[in-house]
Amino acid sequence: SSSFFLPTSSSSLNQKKTYAQAAESAVSKPAVSKPAQNPEKTEKNTAHASIHRKVEKKMQKEKNFQIFRNRRLILKVSNQDILQRNKLNSNLIFRIRNEINQQFFSQLMTDIEVQKPVIASIEPSFFENSIILTTMPEFSAEYLIQNENLWKSAVESLLNTTILSERDEK
Repeated sequence: SSSFFLPTSSSSLNQKKTYAQAAESAVSKPAVSKPAQNPEKTEKNTAHASIHRKVEKKMQKEKNFQIFRNRRLILKVSNQDILQRNKLNSNLIFRIRNEINQQFFSQLMTDIEVQKPVIASIEPSFFENSIILTTMPEFSAEYLIQNENLWKSAVESLLNTTILSERDEK
């Protein structure tokens, strides 16, 4: 079996390595060495980057919250009893959501190709004093207000109550 020997440097011509040894040592050595960095400068850059990331994250969170807020419509109703969790059950919530979406489908979205649900969710508020309608991302609370003639009477009928006011908490 024949082996190939390569000189590693001009000063060590008498020290021969196999091709595999030379290749291995070339791979293990970095091609370009980094200049030494000033540790104080690196700490400042890291701290600055960390603050910048935190500010960006907070701004994104506020932006997302505002987008979500624009999708919510809060309804005040005359019959507060209906808002108790045992009365406003999932069956009734689904019926209301489906009825609102159906009203939009039949009145505004008559082309089957463009029928998209408007309402994503319906839930009682935390203190059970109002109902929160949340739209799908491509719609807004403003859109619901502009088209209240399509859905308001259906919701009042299903809940057996009157909607007193609407607001989108801006």
